[in-house]
Amino acid sequence: VTGAVNIASGTTTAVRDFAARAGALAGGLHLLRFGARSTQPGEPHRMSASIERLRRELDFTPLHTIETGLAAAVAGRQGEATLGRS
Repeated sequence: VTGAVNIASGTTTAVRDFAARAGALAGGLHLLRFGARSTQPGEPHRMSASIERLRRELDFTPLHTIETGLAAAVAGRQGEATLGRS
């Protein structure tokens, strides 16, 4: 494969839902203030990345859902945060 490709779940997710899931998993949901500012022109409410090229060229199938991917990412970051501690 040459050039840029999207690596994603292939599922459309509301930005707010993504942020809420990430915040909850990281223990920081209380830090999010949904609606604190108005949506700006051009800001997406939902995001989706096409994975058709990866499916076609590499027979790619996502191994993670949004939930399992976020959980793995948060767990990895929490592990990194403890690496420097004795």
